[in-house]
Amino acid sequence: MSEIVPGWYPDPEQAAQLRWWDGQRWTEHTAPAQAAIAPQEPAPLQQPAAPVRPRGPRIWNAGTWATLGVCVALIVTGGVLAPILVNQARNAEVEQAQEVLDGFVAAASQQDDGWRDFATPQFASRVAVGAPIGGEKNTAEALDLKVSVEVGELELFTNNWYRDTAPAPDQTDMGTAPVTITYNYTFDGESYESTVEQVVWLARPYYYGDSRPQQADTFKRETAKGPWRVFRLGDPKDKDAQEVWSTTMTEPTDSGFKSSCDSGPQAFDDMSTHLRVDGEFVSNCLYDGGENVLLSEGLDRDDIAASVPAFDPLSGVGALPEITSVGELFGGDELTPIMEFPFEGKNGTYVATFMLVRAEGGGPGDARAALVSVVEAATPGKGEKK
Repeated sequence: MSEIVPGWYPDPEQAAQLRWWDGQRWTEHTAPAQAAIAPQEPAPLQQPAAPVRPRGPRIWNAGTWATLGVCVALIVTGGVLAPILVNQARNAEVEQAQEVLDGFVAAASQQDDGWRDFATPQFASRVAVGAPIGGEKNTAEALDLKVSVEVGELELFTNNWYRDTAPAPDQTDMGTAPVTITYNYTFDGESYESTVEQVVWLARPYYYGDSRPQQADTFKRETAKGPWRVFRLGDPKDKDAQEVWSTTMTEPTDSGFKSSCDSGPQAFDDMSTHLRVDGEFVSNCLYDGGENVLLSEGLDRDDIAASVPAFDPLSGVGALPEITSVGELFGGDELTPIMEFPFEGKNGTYVATFMLVRAEGGGPGDARAALVSVVEAATPGKGEKK
């Protein structure tokens, strides 16, 4: 039992006051330390309150410092991590799109059908055979065609260009990358080189609560988004068509046939008309008068003459997409050094290839599309033919 008698004593937790000791424990009764307190027991409180202990000086122990350190670290690193996380998000978006771009270019330049895995279904459906950059396989073998591509910087953006709000790093839905394509090929024992500048376009769909694909909306948060895919390959729109390609393939100037061969579509129309009417390759647009045009061995000319499509190069009626320029509509002003037109016959798929040829001694714009080969395309189950 305690030997300390009941009375007022200095409060062990608050030096500025006294606390009543009842002989067994400290009670809730307190009084100012300066007051003269008679040594009697204090009167009972009218409404006893729960014991309240005034807080003494806070002790800064190791645990307190550790907690404070974590809080400070979160505040400081939060300001540092914010831009880091934004950059990581943007880097992830660029990395995903870059992988699709690289995969597309690698496959499409080597006549590898795997390019379709990196393209939208609409884009892939426009190319019946071959690949958008390297063209059709049997044609490439006939011309000993080698293709190399230099890919420029990929730029991602949102097509909501009219919005005042800038898109978040993970709200980009379109992308472009310039590519310079170089073709090295052989024709009639001579080696040639042609180059063209084009742009690869990428896009991805966004979903906002339903299954309908939409463009990115910078004012909404998507519920899902699809993968990046290539949807177009075409000429840069900020350059004149005559400035984005070049070739070392030339022939003597002959103004007598140039008007009908100014572009690939016009040259194909000229060839198609003669085939359907005469059943022969007597087009005005044959290279060097047609002496060395490459034709597949055993080519079914009757099937070609009966199947070659007729179309109007100005209106585009009946137009076929070119393999190596599928991003452009037929208008005659979008030119690539190699233009391959596939069409279906009863006994096979055929590809007519035209080259842009410079006139010897002519100016920069003095060129025409010339037919250099017609082959039966390589199709599954039919083997490879030349």
